[in-house]
Amino acid sequence: MTSVWTSERFEPGCAVGAPAALQIAREGHADPKPFMVALAICISTSFCTPVAHETTMLVMGPGRYRFKHYLSIGSGMAVIAWLLTTFVTPLVWRF
Repeated sequence: MTSVWTSERFEPGCAVGAPAALQIAREGHADPKPFMVALAICISTSFCTPVAHETTMLVMGPGRYRFKHYLSIGSGMAVIAWLLTTFVTPLVWRF
């Protein structure tokens, strides 16, 4: 969800995701830190579009990348980052 929001703009992923993650942690009587860390990782690993981050726009011109390159390669990278975050975050930061 946050990767989709972040693909268009950075702010919605933070503005909507942080209070939601905090509320989920509170309702589950869990430490909010792993939820916030997972949210931060998901927001920073949105590679599906060139407009998600300034760095992806900077390499678009010199690398002669097209929008389809970001969708094809970036989507796979985002899924890998999501899976790694899902499995590694609870191992490092306990609930």
